[in-house]
Amino acid sequence: MTRRGLGVLACGLAALAIGWAFGTSELYVVGFGLLALIAFGLLACAAELRGATLVRTLPLEAEARQELVVDVLVPGRRRRITAATLAEPGAPGGARACELAAAPSGLAGSYRIASSPRGRYVIEDARLTCGDPFALVSLSGRLDARDVLLVRPRVLGLAAAPGRGAGEPAGGSLAAVAAVGFDLRGVRQHRDGESLRHVHWPSTARADRLMVKEFDDETRDDVVVVLDLALCSEAAAEAFEVALEAALAIARRAFLRGEHAAFVLLGEVPERIELTGAEQWERLLDALASVRPTRSTALAEAWPAGAARAGELWLVTSSPDRLDARFLTARAGETRLTVVGVAADEWGPGLAAVDRGMLAAAQRVLVIGRDDDLRDALEGLEERPGSLA
Repeated sequence: MTRRGLGVLACGLAALAIGWAFGTSELYVVGFGLLALIAFGLLACAAELRGATLVRTLPLEAEARQELVVDVLVPGRRRRITAATLAEPGAPGGARACELAAAPSGLAGSYRIASSPRGRYVIEDARLTCGDPFALVSLSGRLDARDVLLVRPRVLGLAAAPGRGAGEPAGGSLAAVAAVGFDLRGVRQHRDGESLRHVHWPSTARADRLMVKEFDDETRDDVVVVLDLALCSEAAAEAFEVALEAALAIARRAFLRGEHAAFVLLGEVPERIELTGAEQWERLLDALASVRPTRSTALAEAWPAGAARAGELWLVTSSPDRLDARFLTARAGETRLTVVGVAADEWGPGLAAVDRGMLAAAQRVLVIGRDDDLRDALEGLEERPGSLA
């Protein structure tokens, strides 16, 4: 009951008491009239809450750091209540509340989330509060409505490298076969969806159909992006988000070029996602939406053997202190290695500074500071052959 309702209730009871004490029947009418208003409000609110359900309309493609709008609807034809509020305690970024207004299909409203962090959010246990037209009574009820909101990481668009045109957009036709080794074994007929860069033209002319070279060496990816999930400290959680966005931007550029790319989540159990089409790209975005940093085992022990089969290897980490020169030298001997390290000490006081000299064992190095523009830093690294450490 509201403060005004308590006052009306007190006045009604006082009128009845005075009327009984002095035998004034007019006061009985006033007292019972005020109590009837309270009873009407209680019954109306209870009727509105009885059997109420909630329908949420969540954003289809929610992205971190963007404003999100969630529409809510309490379906039904009962719209006697002039004031209704819905509270969402489990909304991303903290509890949200919105005023509901009468709509043709029930009571409708919406609330905004200014800048939602990346993550998988379960929204449930909403609370509907109804009030009568005179603002005398307020009743609340729990609405059992469970929905999952997936907020994917922000995807930065990087410019194509000089001399290399951008490929088809995500979801287009991509090469189905990776780059291969250099020991020629023979030729065979071209398969649908296969890259044309290994066409053997003399055999093609003789056979009057496309023939491609076959190699003995094992399949090699054009680009492999490895995201280290290790977190050196909870204070550096924001640095990890920067590393995640950097790795995703690098993978997206390779994907749009039409290169055969793979993304590796390097945690306690490494997970590898081959980016061979739109379905795999969506799977990567979903995986990165809910991934959480972990204190994984030693980097050399957790390193997946398949990551070495790459024409170009990108190692992205927010914990550069886990790296050592011997490990980087070994990886650089297998493929062209680029290390992108986030200077976590600039986000978390007391953390170890990046040993830039040790990182020089890689062919290219980029250290991202807190004040750096991520897109400019990554594009600048692509334009220069050396290190930006």
